[in-house]
Amino acid sequence: MKDTKEVTAIVIDTSGNYISLAERLSREFKTVYYCIPSWVDSYPNPNKTNIGLGIESITVVENPFDVYDEIDFWIFPDTYYGAFQEFLRSQGEITWGSGAAEELELYRHLIKEQMSEFGLPVGKWELIDGMTALREHLIKNENRWIKPNKWRGLIETFFSETYDLVKPQLDDIEYNKGIDAEQIEFISEEPIEAVEMGYDGFTIDGKYPAEWISGAEWKDKAYIGQWRKYSELPKVLTEFNEKFSGMFKEYGYRGFFSLENRIAGKKSYMTDFTARMPCPPGAIYLELIENLGALMWAGANGDIIPAKPLAKFGIELLIESDWAKRHNCSIYFPKEAAQFVKLKKNMLKDGVNQIVPIAYGTSDIGSIVGLGDTLEQAKKAVLHIAEVIKGTEICIRTDALNDAENALMNVIGRENESSNM
Repeated sequence: MKDTKEVTAIVIDTSGNYISLAERLSREFKTVYYCIPSWVDSYPNPNKTNIGLGIESITVVENPFDVYDEIDFWIFPDTYYGAFQEFLRSQGEITWGSGAAEELELYRHLIKEQMSEFGLPVGKWELIDGMTALREHLIKNENRWIKPNKWRGLIETFFSETYDLVKPQLDDIEYNKGIDAEQIEFISEEPIEAVEMGYDGFTIDGKYPAEWISGAEWKDKAYIGQWRKYSELPKVLTEFNEKFSGMFKEYGYRGFFSLENRIAGKKSYMTDFTARMPCPPGAIYLELIENLGALMWAGANGDIIPAKPLAKFGIELLIESDWAKRHNCSIYFPKEAAQFVKLKKNMLKDGVNQIVPIAYGTSDIGSIVGLGDTLEQAKKAVLHIAEVIKGTEICIRTDALNDAENALMNVIGRENESSNM
């Protein structure tokens, strides 16, 4: 196996969310190309092809086949390229990603059905076909989480307390999506009153790293994690991994994944499976793990090598800007802070980072990371970064740190309970 300094890698992105991964890997690999193939259209918009321009550590390409013969390592941190990965593997290429296993995230009912077969707890759920059926379902059923299969760009997860309350939202979806609204499959789930916990990491053919970060998220705002030994994690966090180990091996899954579990009593309900590099805590990986590139390269070749953490605690705070949904958004921060600012959909123009708007733009434009050997050190580091970032209508929810810390304490308390069960 080649040393990483002799390896040419390419990061295949879907929408610009993993530009920081490409930048980070350039520290370890000979050359890193960055590509978003999904810009292709009969009437193309240049925005996606602008992402990454001006960033000297990487080389942006519009078509991966332009550099095909140079590539040693193909990296897929996101979903929707499963078939491409499977093709590359059939040609003997070395890849990092979920491959065909992406279907476990994109078609949510598949993983629920498989969990039932494996004897894992599954909450009450139904598969709903189309908007008309969804309306009928919500008229009859209150308090439901509604999640789409596959088409995340058409609709995001939402909660329906009653039909009357959610009807304007359904009307808006149907008006904007037209016939597409009848083609969407929805998953309807009953809420589970529980403590939220999760596993974030990677698998290599159904095997898992001996140590990795584990923590708690305050939804879409903050994450606090601690470096942990896998063997010390409670069974409620690892039971899913062990049950799916054989399936991951069959898929040839070699890449990141993330779980969202809800712990109620002695049962752990895995409610969301992410077959990609999660956000959070993916940005933490980029600075916490000194040998991240070598670890991914070894994993793609079928080996798990020990990770080398640079701290015991990591914190990630998300950066948001409503302005960036439809406009270029300039972001300013001192050079000394740059290593810990992980932007999405950005390019560098005249020395200034700009977030590039895309058709399905969101307010999430990146993260800031703080590391420390104590939780207080990590908090101090991340708050310092938050103070020096400037940009149009940006929001960094530093107040969510307390909520995330409380969530972490709940997780630790639940782990202690679980270990005594």
